Amino acid sequence: MFNVRESFKKHAEAMQSTRFFDPKVCNKVLKDMAKEAPELFDKVNERAEETRFNVRNYGRGNFFCYPIHKELKSSEPWPASRYPKSALCVQFAMEMEELI
Repeated sequence: MFNVRESFKKHAEAMQSTRFFDPKVCNKVLKDMAKEAPELFDKVNERAEETRFNVRNYGRGNFFCYPIHKELKSSEPWPASRYPKSALCVQFAMEMEELI
């Protein structure tokens, strides 16, 4: 069984990344997921496609993007005008992993 959290931690340590849901790390996790757990990868991508976004502007150039999906329990706003799909997919995968 593919463990999303362990894969994320392994890649984050290898890349020496401390950013919260770093898109580069998330892309590597998704590549591993596509190889090892294609059914989970398909479900996660499907949910990411269904997600809507609320973009708020808090002043000059201060954008925050909030994902909206009925099955996404907790989501942190992303400090940009676009939310990275890879980060959203990894969040969905981690939440689905908790349900199993």
